[in-house]
Amino acid sequence: MQRSALLSAFIVLFLSVPAFADSWLPFQDRRVVSPTGKTYVVIERVEGGISFELCRRAEGKPPMTDATAPDRFGLREGTGGSIDRDSGDELIGTGRVDQMPLRVRVLDEPAGFVLFEKYGNVGHGDALIFVTGREGVRFRRKLDELFDAATLSGFQRSVSSIWWHAGIAVDEDAGSILVVANGDRLRQVGLREGKVAEPEKEVLLRGFRRGSSSERELCLEAAARMKPEGLHGEALAVAKDEGEATALRLRAAVAVRAAGGEEDFARLFVESIEIGSGGANRSYAVEHLGDVAGAEAIPTLRRLMRGKADNEVWSQAQQAFASLGEKAVPTLIEMLLEEAESSDYRGGAAHALKKIGSPASVDALLQATATAPDYVANAALNAAIEIGASDLDERLTEILAAGSTQDGRIALHFTEHPRAQAKEALTKALGRAKAGSNEDRWIRAALGALEAK
Repeated sequence: MQRSALLSAFIVLFLSVPAFADSWLPFQDRRVVSPTGKTYVVIERVEGGISFELCRRAEGKPPMTDATAPDRFGLREGTGGSIDRDSGDELIGTGRVDQMPLRVRVLDEPAGFVLFEKYGNVGHGDALIFVTGREGVRFRRKLDELFDAATLSGFQRSVSSIWWHAGIAVDEDAGSILVVANGDRLRQVGLREGKVAEPEKEVLLRGFRRGSSSERELCLEAAARMKPEGLHGEALAVAKDEGEATALRLRAAVAVRAAGGEEDFARLFVESIEIGSGGANRSYAVEHLGDVAGAEAIPTLRRLMRGKADNEVWSQAQQAFASLGEKAVPTLIEMLLEEAESSDYRGGAAHALKKIGSPASVDALLQATATAPDYVANAALNAAIEIGASDLDERLTEILAAGSTQDGRIALHFTEHPRAQAKEALTKALGRAKAGSNEDRWIRAALGALEAK
């Protein structure tokens, strides 16, 4: 997808945002409500953390709803109206906590809330804080209290963060918090004392029967990957229930197929794609269409890719193609080489071929590298290099000698993998390059790497 203008805008936004110790985007004050709407907390940023008002809805009033305030720098608008406490509701407790949350989950019994992760700085501070209206902070649990050192070492890290979590689900009846981490690591934390345990994966079945929609979705997605005993029957009941939310039925259908079920839910997915019950549902349905329809999904996915990229389905269709593996390769090659089609369509096909990694696609990818417009050629070249071939360097040398839009990118490859046979082609490309351009610098770097070899 050609996103240079969008990327530039994002960079400008990033650089213009005021710097905070815990987040590059300012915190939005908010009101968060329990799944029943009976209990809620109003959270506002204060120096060093947040202040809170925990409230119980007055008898006879309709359920309270979530709301967020505009951030203090005007970067994000508020939603849901005022976040203030309704003066007629019971104030259960007030206080402060010395960090901001990434997510908040409110409980009815005991009346309280879970603060999950430090806002915008994942992996630091306390991973969980449980606050009740009567006691204030009942317990805190850091990341190294949830997982051992070996597990922690496997989580992805950036300079300042550890990207470890998928989410949490609170089971008030069982009195526990279920933590789902990347790599499908599960931990259960007791609400009474904060005791940490490693549960059996069957706990996910209970998690998608109850709780908030986001929690049920989390547990369904994890269950589809982990396949606990009894998944088929439990997921089938949700998928077939027309009274359930579409988002849950879609995920349940994927779980059914993951558990080995052959029930046909293609119609549910196609309706979600065509009619749509929200952008998120449409995106999910496209991404997982191959999981429920198999190769029969290919014509629909191809149609969704045509023309200018649709942000709700472009990346998702590529992922769906990739999930089909080799079965999708012939169609993707046809798409890549359709010269009358848009760059988004052809480039998207190249991205999907890269995900699949089939050696059978390399010839077409190199053909597109040599002849296609810049964006398509670049996507094709990156895919070909990622997949590899025994004669890749020789073929890249031929393309470079003839000249293409990818002279600079090919030069980057030869900077990392110097080959004497590429010297003449690099010299020709240098003669074509504009002095001082990135292409000029990259070709000179490749020649330098060759000389240093």
